Amino acid sequence: MVPWYRECEIKHGRIAMLAVVGFITAEYVRIPGDMYQGMSVVEAHNALLKNGPMYQLLFWIGMFELIVTIPAFVATQNGERAPGDFNFGMGFAPKDPEKFKLKQIAGALSYADPSHANL
Repeated sequence: MVPWYRECEIKHGRIAMLAVVGFITAEYVRIPGDMYQGMSVVEAHNALLKNGPMYQLLFWIGMFELIVTIPAFVATQNGERAPGDFNFGMGFAPKDPEKFKLKQIAGALSYADPSHANL
């Protein structure tokens, strides 16, 4: 179960980062329509809850999560993939395994200390 917990922790971290970006973006970009103009982000959220679109969003995101999470869980438990690895952006990764490993280490170190970003 440890790989699954790692998968959940990585996923929750990514979702939290997207939520912060969305909250900041909502201060500058508004939903079209007169009913959502001239209100704060929190007031707009409450209006979307009251009028119903947030429930549709919850439903479709929940369906997407079910479709993606079940195969990811099985593959992670079987050791077929690393937790949180969806191979997104692998076209930009070095083809040489040694260079790829060095890039991974450099990326991990850059989180701990930004001065190590250019290994």
